[in-house]
Amino acid sequence: MITDMQVCRAAFPFFASPRIVAGMPLTHDIARCQLKPLDRADYAGVIPPLTDEQWGRLQAVFPEGVCDYGRPGFGQEASVPWMTFEDGPGGMPLGDPPVSVPLS
Repeated sequence: MITDMQVCRAAFPFFASPRIVAGMPLTHDIARCQLKPLDRADYAGVIPPLTDEQWGRLQAVFPEGVCDYGRPGFGQEASVPWMTFEDGPGGMPLGDPPVSVPLS
């Protein structure tokens, strides 16, 4: 059992998920993303800047676009809040609880 985090990190290094680096939320809950067209402006902050050759390769690898993590994934829906039986099954109150009666 390893309890020292420095030893643990050395033994089991973790490298960031490519999806997280690409902008996926930390929830990591998008199985299939919606695509957006490549936009060179999205890569303006890359150091060193992309060359025309690199941009062409990127377009060749992702001809249909890249993940748009600003939109929900395909088929992704908001979670349903917990059901409550506060008003009884089917929304009907249960009424008073039964009273126990001693057997004779």
